[in-house]
Amino acid sequence: MSAAIPALRDRREIHALIDLLRGPDLSVRGEAALALAELGEAAVDPLIECLQEGESDIRIWAAAVLGQIGDERAIDPLIQVMESGDDEVRSAVARALGMIGTERVEDALITALQDPHSYVRSGAAFSLGMLKPQRAVEPLSRALRDPNRYVRVQAVWALKEMGGEQARSALRNTPEENDPVVRRALDRALQELG
Repeated sequence: MSAAIPALRDRREIHALIDLLRGPDLSVRGEAALALAELGEAAVDPLIECLQEGESDIRIWAAAVLGQIGDERAIDPLIQVMESGDDEVRSAVARALGMIGTERVEDALITALQDPHSYVRSGAAFSLGMLKPQRAVEPLSRALRDPNRYVRVQAVWALKEMGGEQARSALRNTPEENDPVVRRALDRALQELG
């Protein structure tokens, strides 16, 4: 850990790390994020406060660290931000919710598959693939027709991760795919699923 990150003698120093997370130096922000993630549950409440601030960069970092910590206290604040943040923040939140990994986040992620921004839809598909809720197979099947190729690739990956006949069938019945990146992902997924 660099000299820019204070030694963690007690939990009061969380606020020093939060200040570093707000700073302009990306490498220091990254080290502060790692240190906050290592603190775990002690850092959750201050990170939730950061998540509710106005600056997008800080909200993105806070969402990422909250996802790494995985504390369920962050779910409701993350879902609130998912409903109101800018597209980059909502994308980070979608990924964080997937990392927390409880059934409580599934509805928010399924709803996010309809978000106007492709980053958010892609993050939601990725997280659903991590969580593997069978009730997301149909919404992910619809995402296979998304206008954005990255969303389609994430939907393919998510369905492959879910496995099972319903997901396999959705992948087999994908509309004609002309994008070579998506086609490769689809072929690979079908091969892995047998």
